[in-house]
Amino acid sequence: MAVRHPAWAGNGYGISVNGEALETNTVKGEASYAHIHRTWKEGDIVTVTLPMELRYEECPGYDSYIAFKYGPMLLAARTTARNEAEADSTNLEYEVLQNEYAGEGRMDHAPGSRATLKGLNSAPLLIDKRTDVLNRIKAKDLGKLHFTLDATTEAGSGDWTTLTLEPFYGIHHSRYSCYWYQQTMEEYEQSNMGKADAEEKALLERTLDFVATGEQQSEAGHDAQYSTTSSTGSFRGEYYRDAKAGGFIQYTLENTKGETEGIALMCRFTTADANRKATIYIDGQKLIDVTIASTHSKVDENGFYNTEYLIPADMLKDAEGHIKKSITFRIEASSSTLCPGLYYLRLVDGYVSNAYTFRASEWTTGDAGRVTRDKFTYDTEANTLTVNAGTGANNVCLMLDYQNCEYTANAADKFLIVKGTNLSMASGKSYLWWLNGINRATSVAPTVVKNAADGEVVIAWDITKSGIADNCVGSEYDFCAGMTIFGLTSTTGTSCISHIGLHASVDEYLEALSILRPTLSHQETVNVYSTEGILLRTNVPTDKATENLPEGIYIVGEKKVVIQGKDSKF
Repeated sequence: MAVRHPAWAGNGYGISVNGEALETNTVKGEASYAHIHRTWKEGDIVTVTLPMELRYEECPGYDSYIAFKYGPMLLAARTTARNEAEADSTNLEYEVLQNEYAGEGRMDHAPGSRATLKGLNSAPLLIDKRTDVLNRIKAKDLGKLHFTLDATTEAGSGDWTTLTLEPFYGIHHSRYSCYWYQQTMEEYEQSNMGKADAEEKALLERTLDFVATGEQQSEAGHDAQYSTTSSTGSFRGEYYRDAKAGGFIQYTLENTKGETEGIALMCRFTTADANRKATIYIDGQKLIDVTIASTHSKVDENGFYNTEYLIPADMLKDAEGHIKKSITFRIEASSSTLCPGLYYLRLVDGYVSNAYTFRASEWTTGDAGRVTRDKFTYDTEANTLTVNAGTGANNVCLMLDYQNCEYTANAADKFLIVKGTNLSMASGKSYLWWLNGINRATSVAPTVVKNAADGEVVIAWDITKSGIADNCVGSEYDFCAGMTIFGLTSTTGTSCISHIGLHASVDEYLEALSILRPTLSHQETVNVYSTEGILLRTNVPTDKATENLPEGIYIVGEKKVVIQGKDSKF
């Protein structure tokens, strides 16, 4: 006779015949058979003892997840209640499942029951040493195979305490967990989930106010107003609100900290809305024009991305100079396109400018067939790069390392300017091939080629006339949506590039470079404005006026200043 020894059998597995124990030669945890060799007679009694123990098993192919079993039984825990009464007794959320039961009509046997989508980090996470994880479980009612599970943790976004494990087959009409993320805190923090949770936590700490657009309760709490052409919906698991051409969406946001510096709007959009255009206003004042591009450097796997727009300090103050407790956000669709779907809206502090700044080390070869990476030398102190590309046409071929950068650009800065030594000024010696991810198999000749006062050559392209500016739209846009590649020609074989920048005017850039910085009193204070007239800083000492500002041209007091590399020149 062969008697099954299941892998789940615990200590004490045994076989006896007529009360006499037999040697089984089985190994705990291994499925096998115990063989009994004897002459059988009528009336022999075979007794098999199958003790069950609590254990965990790693999920095949996903060793960061485990499942709990008691003997052959898979254990799971409800994470939502089946009804309101159970919610009151267990502190679990009660979630109504739509279309839970089939109907009598055609195709009603498959009603498409579906709950709201939730992230994996909202499920219970067991952050602990794996060798200690079973210590979290205590017997509650062995007759029903019920156990309590201590699910407390600081990780994830859930707020779990004690859950009840029970046989999986008995769970219906509620959410449940039967596969548990189980890692140490260090492993969790280094995981994609842990890193995403850390980012989410940092974002929550920055958030002053939040609107879950398209969700009635959140919108009502923010005095939502919108045109009759506005609508809501769900796309790839996220809710949104949009509006038809000429329509609008409006919310009231609370400035809960009463601050004016570094306050920004954070809007969540999708690249699926490419080419939709709108204008954002704060209390009736225009803040920025928005055009959705077909790609974005921060886009996730579902096409969503977040973008921030700095709110000038004066927009956060009333006519008397007092800080406003609340502001009115309004986004209006253009007359020719739908309003971009708004998937959420935040008012955040701690804004850090990502405006493009020339950092020589972020430019590399744009074509290894023209110039290899080993021909580049970087001077981090001077913020320059030297390219030994020879004198072949367009061999000084440069590309922004866009995949490792996060930059925005201002549409007013319509000139891409390159400045360097030993660059040919002849026709056909300089071309722009790719611009922010767009290429149409064309070679775009520069708009301006001239000498700077210091003898270096300036080569510039008017982005708006390039024919490849599709991703350079809106008042502010993502400048790392894709490749930017151009080719220059060295007259000597070696050229030093001292600047690659975006500017409103070539002449303005050159003029600012040629003016020497005057001696000013360290006690003098000034206001700092962008070239668009937006107040950036108020009453700051002159010697600190440009501190930590990105490259660009600013109005400091009554003087124009250009920031290039580490230098500020008035």
